Amino acid sequence: MISLPVISSTSPSLAEAMRGCMLRAGFSRCAQLQPFVLGNPKAWLGTAYHKVMEELPTILGQGGDPMANADAIWNAEIARLEQEAGSHPLNARFGPAKSWKGYFLVQATLRLRIEEAMSAWSAAPADVTASTSTAREIEITSSGGKLRGKIDMIRGDDLIDYKTGNIFEEDEISGASAVRPAYIRQLRIYAWLARCSTGQWVKRGLLYPLAGAPVEVAIVPAECDADAANAIALLEDYNAAVTAGTDPAAMASPSPDACRWCPFKPFCTAFWAAVNPGWSGQLDGEVIRGTVAALPQPLLAPGTFSLVLHVDGGTVEPGTSVRLAPLPSDFHQVLTGLTPEESIIVTRIGRRSNGSLFPLLQTVLLTSHHINSV
Repeated sequence: MISLPVISSTSPSLAEAMRGCMLRAGFSRCAQLQPFVLGNPKAWLGTAYHKVMEELPTILGQGGDPMANADAIWNAEIARLEQEAGSHPLNARFGPAKSWKGYFLVQATLRLRIEEAMSAWSAAPADVTASTSTAREIEITSSGGKLRGKIDMIRGDDLIDYKTGNIFEEDEISGASAVRPAYIRQLRIYAWLARCSTGQWVKRGLLYPLAGAPVEVAIVPAECDADAANAIALLEDYNAAVTAGTDPAAMASPSPDACRWCPFKPFCTAFWAAVNPGWSGQLDGEVIRGTVAALPQPLLAPGTFSLVLHVDGGTVEPGTSVRLAPLPSDFHQVLTGLTPEESIIVTRIGRRSNGSLFPLLQTVLLTSHHINSV
């Protein structure tokens, strides 16, 4: 039985998770789920990126070649993340870090940011150093510990937030490209936290994408106040629900948009009650809940199998049978213990233009034993 924890403090990113779905936010704090949740190499690369930016004052000020200093920090952090992924039962499938999608793009972009910082450092007057005009990776806690965050950088009157994801999305009404509202709200909360720390408002926010020029976001104090208050209110609402023993399913907000990227779909009863074939193509892959039709069959490629499932629910029509292949046993160790009629959930399945289904690198298979064990 999954037990949702009380959460002592929120952050700009956790507040966005709560805004989308309270249950997803709670699941993200459940340690017992982590062995059954597939990670995201893109997020790991973002962690390494931010680690190097956090050490920028040391990189520029310790002498020697700044780029070599940055590479050393990058390599150490990547080695740590690679080791963590390799020891995880699901994440080991992603292999060496240099094979992670986007690895060389993130590394190249990081080098550009280091070069920009080196130019700014060398151009600064002799009596003004980066350490006096710029603060990086500032951790701030406010509202009695209920709201906290780590600001990437405050440079003069500018608050800077580095993003490794796409900062734009298509506006639903106009169809034009617009900055993601979630990123704007996060920036406003960071500005609010900065004001709590310094007593002054920054004049503008800058979102730095992985590639390209930064995008300016207006900092309006009243809007920052409102977003910070909303983040705290969401935290209090979540904790009140957990403390009252509310059914976790009642804390969910299932919809294609809210569930698209959620890694906790296998464990969410509200999701399985809501999902249907009409959601096909709107998630991060097709999903199936069903039973094993027969023992997995070995294929010609060593260590690969095919699996036939009877579909009970998900984005595939109930009552149909689906064959998934090839499934590497190295990725899906569950294959060796499956028995006919065993209940199974499969997420992140690919669909071809002709409608046929196939496993992706990110496909996850979990049995009822896995689901019930947590």
